[in-house]
Amino acid sequence: TLRASTTAFLDEIRATGRDLRMARFDASDLSVWDQNDNPPDRHQNDPRNNEYEMASVGGVSCIRITKTTGRGHRGLELPFNLGQHCIRQIRYKFRFHDSLPDETSGDYGFAYLNLAPIAGLYVSKRHDGNYILHFHMVENYYDDAEDGDGVMAPVGQNTWYSVTMVFDWTTYMVRVGLATPGRHICEKDFPFEPSAIHKVTIYNFSASVSCYAGLEVLYPAE
Repeated sequence: TLRASTTAFLDEIRATGRDLRMARFDASDLSVWDQNDNPPDRHQNDPRNNEYEMASVGGVSCIRITKTTGRGHRGLELPFNLGQHCIRQIRYKFRFHDSLPDETSGDYGFAYLNLAPIAGLYVSKRHDGNYILHFHMVENYYDDAEDGDGVMAPVGQNTWYSVTMVFDWTTYMVRVGLATPGRHICEKDFPFEPSAIHKVTIYNFSASVSCYAGLEVLYPAE
């Protein structure tokens, strides 16, 4: 199971002798996030096209982000100033709804979670209309091809997915696990850049509705 695999991975990290006493930051409420209300970016994304609210979706309390038009990387930001401390785990649930399901030409992206400046997850739409969850490097994106190195798994609209990301700062590898209620989907390891995470962002790149629930960040306690 995802829980057993993650536990085993943490046991491996403990074997390196590092202290794993963790502090936890609860980022599941809209009130802890900042809205990026800067002027339109290079993609001509107007922040006024984004709507943010707390909602209950499928019986799950969540942050709901709606992008009505346009494309771009504006959204909600959660700054971190951990000094020498490194984020060790990110856990959250997400679901998405494509507002333009019949459009397949061009760039489309949903349910982004970026860990600036090193890595993140997002959902892309292929030219055949299917959806793929990708892991990517923020400053050096993986190829978005159907068989690109960053492919996690096919995903579907209007379904809650659970994600666990466990960072190993000795090998600079992150283990990413994906599951739905009652079903483990996959677990994969990816490299990431050895740079401290200073900001978490969540957003939609194209017109869509994405929901985030139970988002928490774990990092070493003092």
